[in-house]
Amino acid sequence: MKKLLHLLISVAPPAPQKPAVVVPPGIVGKQVKHKAYGEGTINEVTDNIIVVSFNSVGEKKLGYEVCIKNKLIEFI
Repeated sequence: MKKLLHLLISVAPPAPQKPAVVVPPGIVGKQVKHKAYGEGTINEVTDNIIVVSFNSVGEKKLGYEVCIKNKLIEFI
């Protein structure tokens, strides 16, 4: 019984979740600058994926949350 009680006490509560980054409405058509791909235009948004047409490398599908959290894109 003591071992079971000790096990229950030493379990840490789960860490609080950080709020998800939400794709703002109305960003289709906005210009962005990506750290690796350069300048481009957001053409489409599906869930948390943005499709950007870059001047240098063509169309890329990017995770919006990853781009924002890692500062890979900025709006210009």
